[in-house]
Amino acid sequence: MSHKKFNQMGFAALEAVLIVVIVVLVGGTGYFVYHANKKTNDTLNSAAKVAQSSPKFAKKKTVAKSVAPAPAPTTPAPAATNYLTVAQWGVEVKMNDAGKVTYTYNSTCQDVAGSCDSSISLQVKPEFLQDKTCNISVGMSRFSSIDPRFAVNFKKVGNYYFETTGSPYNCGNDVDNNLNTSLKNEFILDNLQQT
Repeated sequence: MSHKKFNQMGFAALEAVLIVVIVVLVGGTGYFVYHANKKTNDTLNSAAKVAQSSPKFAKKKTVAKSVAPAPAPTTPAPAATNYLTVAQWGVEVKMNDAGKVTYTYNSTCQDVAGSCDSSISLQVKPEFLQDKTCNISVGMSRFSSIDPRFAVNFKKVGNYYFETTGSPYNCGNDVDNNLNTSLKNEFILDNLQQT
């Protein structure tokens, strides 16, 4: 083998080694940059989640100087759980335990006392009952007109007359029975008013 051919082969081997070293350096640098960015992003995301879920950090929000704080209310609003609001009728019933009940609206009803146009059935929310199948058996009906002979059983609110109905229901345990009795005692016409 001639000396010239040997030098060319050595130079070609050196070129191959340099190319491999350059590729490894570029790949290693890219790998390092990728993982550094990923670690930074993960850290920032974790910090943002902690700040959003932690009340300690949530209170430290900055407000731009040009934004004025909202004025404090002059009178406190009544607690929402003190009234059961019947949106379809525009009325509410004052009840201490209104947050424990809901109602079903019926767009039709029948009653011999007058022209009944709709009714509601009161229901205790299941999370407040030991026996989830227990019912309260209380309702209210709305009339556009009534027979004057039955007027004592009704309350006029706005242009309508309202009547409460219900029957005893034994839930089989004292806790549910006591809650139902308390709710029936509050779900009365004297506590009914316009919203």
